[in-house]
Amino acid sequence: MCANLAEAIFTIGAEDLAEVIVRKLAAESETIALAESCTGGFLAHRIT
Repeated sequence: MCANLAEAIFTIGAEDLAEVIVRKLAAESETIALAESCTGGFLAHRIT
């Protein structure tokens, strides 16, 4: 199953998706912008 879904799988196990996103952005010297209205800043909090 993992082989078939390899392009859609970002993490397996204990690694948090937010950690994966931050690491991938940092490796590429990229940034991310978020616009939140109902989350109370939760998404921004998770990646900072």
